[in-house]
This record gives sequence, C-alpha cells and structure tokens, in this order.
Amino acid sequence: MGQRMAVYRREALPLATEAVRDCLRQVPDVAPASITHLVTVSCTGMYAPGLDIELVQALGLRSDVRRTCVNFMGCYAAVNAVKLADAFCLADANARVLIVSVELCTLHFQKSPEEDHLISNALFGDGAATCLVQAEPCPTARPAWRCRPSTADWSPTGTTTWRGTSTTSGLR
Repeated sequence: MGQRMAVYRREALPLATEAVRDCLRQVPDVAPASITHLVTVSCTGMYAPGLDIELVQALGLRSDVRRTCVNFMGCYAAVNAVKLADAFCLADANARVLIVSVELCTLHFQKSPEEDHLISNALFGDGAATCLVQAEPCPTARPAWRCRPSTADWSPTGTTTWRGTSTTSGLR
C-alpha cells in the first residue's frame, strides 16, 4: 500500500492544481486569497500533511483558510462536500468554498476476474474536479447553480451492499 500512496502523493497535487486553476479561470473576479474554505475529497488516497496543505501553498490560499478533508466515503463523498459547502455558505454569506476532488482509481486496479472488480475497473478512472460554492453566484460566472434544501438517509441494510477495505493489493 505504501507504493500506491507514494504515487498518489506525487500525482494528486498536479491534478488538483490544474482543476482548481481551470475553475478559477472561469471566475476572474475570484482571487485565490478570497477563498475562505477548502474542502478536499478522495477515496483513493490520503497522506499527512495532506493534499489540503499542499493546495494552500501551491495556490497561494490564505494560511487561515478553513480546511476540511472528506476521505474514504466512496462515491457519495463529493455530495457530502457540496452539503458541507452549502452549510458553510448558509452560516456565512461571505463564504467562498473551494471543493477539490481527486481520485486515482488505477492505483487500486484489481486483477481478479470477480464481477464486482471487473465492473469497478471499467467504471472508475483517474481525475480531478473542482467546484466553487458561495452564497450568491458570481455575475460573470457560467455555469452557476443553486443548492436547494435536501436530505439524505441511509439504510442499515445498505452496509452489506458494498464494503471497502484497504489491503496490500489496493482498495477492495
């Protein structure tokens, strides 16, 4: 697992930085120093000090930016990051929340011919995405969307549907 996390550590920052810069190019009125919150998301890698600290340094974010890491939550982690960003913006109308999601799924490629491994190998790839969330949309930004109140619930029987474990051969 150590080799996989070493590759994650080497590759995550360049992917994340490129995604953030692409996002912020679309909103020229938003300077990196105006970001109040940084939420990083990943199921496929973690290290300490983490990607959040490296992004603060690489992007020139303020040292007091409020950082939250959403890790190892599976496919719905980005949804939780959006819910966090929405809560931050509801609590502070001046909040600017940068969500950065990085996944390096090929680090955990499973060679086993089991059906669930074949499906996950086919579905999931490497990449990064960024979203800027704030209380009011930027007048010059497109596309813009609004968070609406929502709820999510889980079923105790759902814990048997998918289980993830960290093994020497990757996430299974």
